[in-house]
Formats: sequence, structure tokens, C-alpha cells
Amino acid sequence: MQKTEDNQFMYLFIALRPLMRGFDYCRPVVVVDGAHLGGAYKGCILPLAYGVVDTENDCSWTWFFEQFKNAFGERENMCIISDRNESIMKSVSIVFLNVPQCACIWHLWKNV
Repeated sequence: MQKTEDNQFMYLFIALRPLMRGFDYCRPVVVVDGAHLGGAYKGCILPLAYGVVDTENDCSWTWFFEQFKNAFGERENMCIISDRNESIMKSVSIVFLNVPQCACIWHLWKNV
């Protein structure tokens, strides 16, 4: 948990140990945001981590990805999929220098 100097709540990161261990047996694809699996490509989603923040901005996303990296590390062939939110993209490029970012096709389709 992250607090201000005045002991006010700022951020909370939650990653349960069984989910952290389970990630070792999954493809290293991290989806940030909601995941929508339907149609021909059914599947299971492993909720790796949760973040509770005061607001979505560069600082909160950078903090979240730092905590994520501490908990899960950086794996070979890892990629991060998002809705291309500017703060997410900026934070991933700061915290995960060698991890490619991909656009969520569902979000792209909805925006077109």
C-alpha cells in the first residue's frame, strides 16, 4: 500500500500467491483492463493482480507496473495488451523496457 506523507491512502496493489504461482504455467501475455473472451476463442482468465488507486494517471500506472514487476518479474516473450491508454503505454515503456505493447483488438473495434 502507498500512502501520502499525511498518511492518506493513495494506492493498493493486490496479487495473491496462488495467482503469482499460476502465472508460471501461462503464456506470458498480460492484459491490462477488462478481458473479453467469446466466440470461437473461449478461454480462462487468470486475474494476476488488482490495483486500487486514487485516479488513473501516469504516476498511479507507473506505481502499479513497478509493483507488478516486483511480484511477477519480466519473462521471456512477455507482452502487455491494453486499450492503448496514454498513461498505460507511457508507464509500461518506463517499467518494462524490453516488453512489447499490443493493442486490444476489441477496444480497437469498438473505437472504429
